[in-house]
Order: sequence, then structure tokens, then C-alpha cells
Amino acid sequence: MSARSKKDLPSGLYEDDGQRNFGESKIDQMSRHSGINVKGYLPKDQEKEMNRLTEMESREKQIDAIKKDPTLAASLNGNKPARGARIDKELMEDDQKILEKMNRKKMNEITSMSSKYL
Repeated sequence: MSARSKKDLPSGLYEDDGQRNFGESKIDQMSRHSGINVKGYLPKDQEKEMNRLTEMESREKQIDAIKKDPTLAASLNGNKPARGARIDKELMEDDQKILEKMNRKKMNEITSMSSKYL
């Protein structure tokens, strides 16, 4: 059995979101943002913790995006969104339009009232 080099491996094996090396400024920024003192870890553990925090941050962003668009989860996986998800998206869009209309009406009332008293 011959040994395989890294060149023989499929190109999709190593993903961009693998382990990374972080600079001091990125470590400082992440420490302030997360509230976890990453600099207090040993150097090898700093990398692990930074990767964990970065992954957690990207997961939170993805969850927030899915909350705003119910069809996004299925679309990200290459599937057709479920009927319920499509209906939820339509309802959310309708609600958003109604809220915008109400806000415009309210702002018009406020401006008309302020112009009366001026």
C-alpha cells in the first residue's frame, strides 16, 4: 500500500472554516466582544478557543438569518422550502408591509399635528 500525499486528497476535504491562526488584534477584538479572556489561555489553547468563538458567532448569525427568512434553512441545504415555510415567509412579508403602512400613517399624523401648532 502506497502512502498518499495531500495532493491526492479531494479538493473539498479541507474547508475554509477549518482551524486558523489569528493575529493579536483579532484576539483582542474577540476577547472584548465575547467577554472571554482568550489571552489567558495557553497559546495552543488560544487558537482552539478563538476557533470555537468564531464558529459560535457564525452559527448565531445563521440562526438569526433563518429567523428572518423561514425558507433559508431549506435553501441552504439545496432543498425546496416546505409549504409551511413559504406561507410563513409570505405572512411575515405581509405583516411587514402593514407595519410600514401604519408607521407612515402615524408619522403623517404627527407631522400634520405639529404643523397645526406651529
